[in-house]
Amino acid sequence: MVEAQLKFNTETRLANGLVKNFEIVVGQKPVGRLSMVEFQIERPFLTDWQYLKEIYVAPGQRNKGVAKNIVRRIGNEMRQQPANGILLNAICNVRARNMYTHLGWSDVCEEDGWQVLINVAVDDFVIRESCGQALKFIR
Repeated sequence: MVEAQLKFNTETRLANGLVKNFEIVVGQKPVGRLSMVEFQIERPFLTDWQYLKEIYVAPGQRNKGVAKNIVRRIGNEMRQQPANGILLNAICNVRARNMYTHLGWSDVCEEDGWQVLINVAVDDFVIRESCGQALKFIR
């Protein structure tokens, strides 16, 4: 597996959150990009979330484990912060979907065609109450 790193690029403040953009680099070579959105939901109680908005790997760098390496690292970092979860709009790409499942992400809800995967164990009540609000924020 290729050892990929994230190099911070830019951030943009939103009314209820923050978008952080990164370059994905292997060695010194940029091979892709990643975008994360950090936001909070107040119901049923205040929780912090991170939404994996985009992960892109250049065609010549695919199938080398770059995305898997980055998604695994992000998931591991978030599991160390139990107050936070990660949401992801699961695309209809079977290979990507299998990668997320292999890395331990679980399908928790679907609304208006959006599928939400999460990489940490969260109480069912919190999921039911939070999913709709999270989807409103990220759409």
